[in-house]
Amino acid sequence: MIPQHTIDEIRDRAADDIVEIIEGYIPLKRSGNSYKAKCPFHDENTASFSVSPEKGIYKCFGCGEGGDGIDFLIKHEGLEFIEAVRQLADELHISIDEKNGTVPDNYTPPGKLIPGINEFKRYIRKEGSANVCFNKKEAHELQSSAEMNTLFLPHFRPAQARLIAKYTADIILYPTGLNRHQFFIAIELLHKFQLRVQITKHPGAPTLHWLKFIITHFEPRPPVRRWCIRLISAFQNAVTREIETQYFSENWID
Repeated sequence: MIPQHTIDEIRDRAADDIVEIIEGYIPLKRSGNSYKAKCPFHDENTASFSVSPEKGIYKCFGCGEGGDGIDFLIKHEGLEFIEAVRQLADELHISIDEKNGTVPDNYTPPGKLIPGINEFKRYIRKEGSANVCFNKKEAHELQSSAEMNTLFLPHFRPAQARLIAKYTADIILYPTGLNRHQFFIAIELLHKFQLRVQITKHPGAPTLHWLKFIITHFEPRPPVRRWCIRLISAFQNAVTREIETQYFSENWID
């Protein structure tokens, strides 16, 4: 039995590499942001088969066939689901431990950790960053203005930060909806997973380095100062720690 978390990893990687996977079976030709081909599932004279690297799926607009990398192998090669998963794992160099088919106690599917992550991760990778909002209205505003690398989180947990770090190293944080303690905890979590943090007060406002944002928007009181020192001290990289310490010392107003 293949553990569910391994199947999720294979499906996730297959979505990222959908073009390479399908191109191993049929020739594809780039057309704008997608790739085209004659559909392998029905006879046709025009190329109605489309592969979207951003969405990680294929779709034929002639016969209606569509799906992800696993679905393609099932249909094209006539495989059972588990056979397709094993074949993809081999192609993607993902090891499978079928002797230990139990799901870890702390495992949660990505879609439950962050609703919509399976769709938005492609935009996050494309843009090279993620907007993280804690206010639903702000998140909707950004997504409506084509900022599709925007995630709405009603709360923030370590598992969510770890998941985001799989797709990008750069975060733009929109802190509306967080109290002061939650704000600093969010920054601490992002730093823990080595994410670079820029902060902006609201959509349309300039983004600032996390430390500059704090110095600009917070009163220079001892509790805030202690939080900054705690956050800087937590950096594992000594050079980064030294740079942040110097910036903090030069710009903090007692």
